[in-house]
Amino acid sequence: MPIKFGFPKRHASQAEFYRRVRSDKYKWHVALCGRGWGKDVVLSELALAWLLDPGVNKIGWFTHSYGDAMKNIEQFMMYLAPAIQNFDIYRSSPYRIVHRPSGNSIKFYSFERPDLIRGKNYFSRVIMNEACLLPNTDWVTAVQPVCNFAKTVIVSGTPQVGSWVRQFFDEGLTDNNRVSTFNRTSFDNPLINPLEIQAARRSMSDAQFRQEYMAEWVADGDVFSGLQNMFVLPTFAPHSNRTVYGVDIGIKNDYTVVIGMNKSGEVVYFDRFRGLFGDDLLTRIMAPGHSHPGIFVIDETGIGLDIAYRAMLMANKIAQCAVIKYNINGKTKQDLIQSLLFYVNGGLLKAPIEGDGMPEFREEMRNFKVYLTRVGAPEYRAPNGQHDDTVMALGLCISGLKLIQQ
Repeated sequence: MPIKFGFPKRHASQAEFYRRVRSDKYKWHVALCGRGWGKDVVLSELALAWLLDPGVNKIGWFTHSYGDAMKNIEQFMMYLAPAIQNFDIYRSSPYRIVHRPSGNSIKFYSFERPDLIRGKNYFSRVIMNEACLLPNTDWVTAVQPVCNFAKTVIVSGTPQVGSWVRQFFDEGLTDNNRVSTFNRTSFDNPLINPLEIQAARRSMSDAQFRQEYMAEWVADGDVFSGLQNMFVLPTFAPHSNRTVYGVDIGIKNDYTVVIGMNKSGEVVYFDRFRGLFGDDLLTRIMAPGHSHPGIFVIDETGIGLDIAYRAMLMANKIAQCAVIKYNINGKTKQDLIQSLLFYVNGGLLKAPIEGDGMPEFREEMRNFKVYLTRVGAPEYRAPNGQHDDTVMALGLCISGLKLIQQ
């Protein structure tokens, strides 16, 4: 008599997805569904089916946090309970479950440590839960190479604008044999009382509800609409009698950016670099002040606090130079971007069409977006895996512009 595991009966929508994956017609399955649809349940059932299949199946289950990984493990163990004697459980990191008769296994990983996933090219099946929360850079450098070797990859979660998942989602909407896209709302689970979903609608913003319950890609917003009127100078503008410099300090993979502007709001200097530390970093930042003195507005957040202090000491030795510290936090960043919006979209700034670093300058400005947070508040930033250091340096520049216009 076959063992009956502890899974609840699939509703019609879950059964449709289960059949599609088990058909092995597609390698990639993108399943973006609303809250309560039952993603974790059907993913667990698919993982178990692969464990019991004949042949060799090594399964990797990746999710966005350690806490979520433990939740997935506990749920999976609950379903295995009727036949737990057929499985070996290894609780050391990574958590591993082995089906004794077949030798097939499943390992659980968190996106919080993508370095632990890198190089695990032996997985024949990969499940990514809450995949949209995996940063684009970690996807490209650590997880995608692992998926390339797998026979089947499930990309599951809720849409998050700016995620690498969108490319696969869109491809699956076309008629192809590589990617299957499965997109369902919370209403597609008949076990959820529709009145409960409607109550949730009243407790959150429309955009948040559409994303979390209707599983929609809530459109991101372009921030700067006046870029065509900004990049118009044939080359860097001449300095005025004093220059303002905006300095955004980069850490790890981010860039340090220095932007200089004259009192007419024209860009006279641009430097974007990374990989320098200590005195080398400080010397590079302050270099333009020797030939064209001015005011340096420096982000003092994190490592910037020490850099700003040391820059103040150096500025005291350079004629007509000064340093102003600017602390970027949630509130001040909003103010900075709002001010920058006024200048850029109002046609009050001018930058070169050509010149060193200008392609990167334009790209960061174009890619800078406004997103809605889970409580419906606007959040200004670059898409996951991209940079906004130039945007922040320009904002710092604007904050000091009035000081040289007096």
